[in-house]
Amino acid sequence: MSYHRHSAFDALSAATSGELLLDEHYRCHPDIAAVVNERYYFGRLTVLTDVRQLRRRQSEAITWSHVKGSAVRDARGSWRNPTEAEQVTREVSALLQQLPSDGDIGVVTPFASQAALLAKRWAQEPRVRVGTVHTFQGGERDAIVLSLVADGNMPASTRSWLGRQRNLWNVAITRARSTLVLVGDRDVWQGIGEIDDVLDAADTKASNRRSASDLDDLPLRLYSWLTRDPANQVALSVSRDGYHADAVVRHGTDEAVILLDRGAAADASPSHHLRLQLARTRLLGPKARRVPAWQLFNDVDAY
Repeated sequence: MSYHRHSAFDALSAATSGELLLDEHYRCHPDIAAVVNERYYFGRLTVLTDVRQLRRRQSEAITWSHVKGSAVRDARGSWRNPTEAEQVTREVSALLQQLPSDGDIGVVTPFASQAALLAKRWAQEPRVRVGTVHTFQGGERDAIVLSLVADGNMPASTRSWLGRQRNLWNVAITRARSTLVLVGDRDVWQGIGEIDDVLDAADTKASNRRSASDLDDLPLRLYSWLTRDPANQVALSVSRDGYHADAVVRHGTDEAVILLDRGAAADASPSHHLRLQLARTRLLGPKARRVPAWQLFNDVDAY
């Protein structure tokens, strides 16, 4: 047996002829959870993290801190990157100022040599924990700073192998509750394996953007009805703290956030679907309301 190929979980799964996915996620900011949901769980997770309860800074949940350093190998074969370590130190120092006073930080890296280098710098700071990805498994922090280490001189085979370690990156990313900062050379990691999706999320946040041509008929019908009152200002497909709202309506100083409930899928439990829809509505804030899609075909006075 080995932890990465033939674990006890794999043995038990084979013995019981199946497994059950725990498909509701409450730990990470939705932008962080979205990366692993699409990459590793094929969109099967329902993210229900209450962002209002997170200890976080007022900025994007995922950011890249680009630095061109030089990776060197130690006598034991592990890698470190001193220039990148300096950048990590600056990022951690900034987070200590930006997070609430009770917010904690994890510094994570795939390489033991880099972890040892960084651990010396933060040995006296109780809010900061440093370790390799494996030592962080099962743990979590409000903010995670992920030091990637690799540079253009590291053997391509090493970078390629590292990029393919699905479990490693899944664990590293999901240790962060509210903030994930990746430190490394963007040019080196662009297009490499698992980490490329995180770079895309930090750069474009494309999953939170949809054009009018991407919208189905229901929100467009909602828009046409809501704008019958010329005093209403309506925005479709809006992101609130990482969650999707079908519309935000402003009327003077009043605001309403709308989540369209399109109904349960044919193979889903209606009661389970309703519970999740009500949970999503609460996560959109006190001014959010759930609108069953069938109501869009009623008279507009119903609104």
